[in-house]
Amino acid sequence: SNASGAAVVFLDAGRATGTIAGESADIFLIGEPDSFGSALVCNADLDGDGVAELVLGDNGDDTAGVDAGAGWVYRLGGTGGGILFTADADLSFFGASAGDRFGSDLASAGDANDDGTPDLVIGAPGNDGAAADGGAVYVVLGR
Repeated sequence: SNASGAAVVFLDAGRATGTIAGESADIFLIGEPDSFGSALVCNADLDGDGVAELVLGDNGDDTAGVDAGAGWVYRLGGTGGGILFTADADLSFFGASAGDRFGSDLASAGDANDDGTPDLVIGAPGNDGAAADGGAVYVVLGR
């Protein structure tokens, strides 16, 4: 895949009025040449420390095989701003095999296991675990 992606983060929502240029963002997240940012969840707080994380999907990531996909978690608290790459992610997840397209969809799962920490759902529509391209949904429990 030749597509690339990026995300910008504005840490002060109070200044978000009118038209905002991407170059005025506090944090730039740059992905590898795949589909970085194809899905996202913000304010996840997956570790329950009260500091938001940003989770970005990359359904075209080739780390585990062509279009296996990936998910990248960035902790937003204490970030001084600037440019961050996938290597700077605090946590990463990868699809099981080529064609999974893991990270195509991301969503908050609320607190699925009732432990007081938010959880995350990650979609992999091309996963072949149950049937060819039958898809899979992964629940990542916060800690």
